Amino acid sequence: MSGTYAVAAVLVTAAGTWCHRRTEGRWTVLDTTVAFGPTGQGVTSTVLHDLTGPVGHAQQILILRPLPATG
Repeated sequence: MSGTYAVAAVLVTAAGTWCHRRTEGRWTVLDTTVAFGPTGQGVTSTVLHDLTGPVGHAQQILILRPLPATG
């Protein structure tokens, strides 16, 4: 399938965040990627950073479904 489609994202509650140390400073950077397959099932993966480097990571299950046609 190719082209552009309108989709609704359904976030499933299975999520987790793991930190291996406390953050330093006022800022936290979220470096996030999203990957999903042809069935619409996927995952968001995030690496958390502060000024000195990686702090931890988070992941959440993602399901994409087509929006109903409007017309």
